[in-house]
Amino acid sequence: MVNDTLGHKQGDELLRRAAGVFASCVRGADLVARVGGDEFAVVLPQTDRAAAEEVVRRITQAVEEDNARRPEFPLSVSVGTATAEDPGRPLIEAYKEADDAMYRDKLTSEVVDPRGAVVRVLKLALAARDDAAAGHAERVKKLACALGEAAGLSRADLAKLRLLADVHDIGTLGVADKVLAKTSALTDEEWEEFKRHPEVGYRIAFSSPELLPVAELIRQHHEWWSGQGYPRGLAGEEIHILSRILALADAYDTLTSDPPAGQALSHEDALAEMQKRAGAQFDPQPAELFIRLMSEQGRLVGRNLGKKEGGSVAP
Repeated sequence: MVNDTLGHKQGDELLRRAAGVFASCVRGADLVARVGGDEFAVVLPQTDRAAAEEVVRRITQAVEEDNARRPEFPLSVSVGTATAEDPGRPLIEAYKEADDAMYRDKLTSEVVDPRGAVVRVLKLALAARDDAAAGHAERVKKLACALGEAAGLSRADLAKLRLLADVHDIGTLGVADKVLAKTSALTDEEWEEFKRHPEVGYRIAFSSPELLPVAELIRQHHEWWSGQGYPRGLAGEEIHILSRILALADAYDTLTSDPPAGQALSHEDALAEMQKRAGAQFDPQPAELFIRLMSEQGRLVGRNLGKKEGGSVAP
């Protein structure tokens, strides 16, 4: 994920940091080796189980200390151990046991912090392309969740909606900088390139188990209720309800932010524009609920949910 979004240079940096952490926690006679794309193995000769567990404790502490120095780009490490207490036991068996223990540790950690590391990496990548991207995502998340709660979504759907809002624009990582930064109207060719970003986002999310539940929702978030959206021209209830809700929050924040070309609309003018688009761009029922919610709480929402942090966002 780091290689695909931030580039191989950043991925290599993570590998070097991990290798440094492991090497600092073992003896000179121990063997530390990279055995896969993101996997390392450590062989500790003449070491009993208790001593191996102490090495794990040192590694965990060293990772925490390394991350304290680099909180914006954290290492995520899972560890498992096994001890070949019988001298005749094949080393490959102990390796397999340690590997299984590592995966159990990984699953346990993900219960506490599911998707966290992947989302942080993607946010870093988006922020590197556009300083306003993180602020846009946070505002859209607050607006979408306010609408989702008003619509009576389940806790599970609200959690999925929060994740969708965090990463809905990851496909812009595949759009050329000159297109995203352009301050005048896009050419037909540039517009076609920009319209690819939901598909690019879908592919990125589909490749990650953590983001797979929202991959299709990312692909649908620029579809229109009337069928005139992109990338596939879906219409009506062919579009997932979470994508329809996100589209409303995304549009409001885009209309009230400073776009690449033109001026931001006021809160009232943005709602009037969205009212015009209800039944065409937006599902009319959640659009009506969103407009009523924002009209009733607009000033509060404007201060707390829609607070601007400067910069521009893509349409």
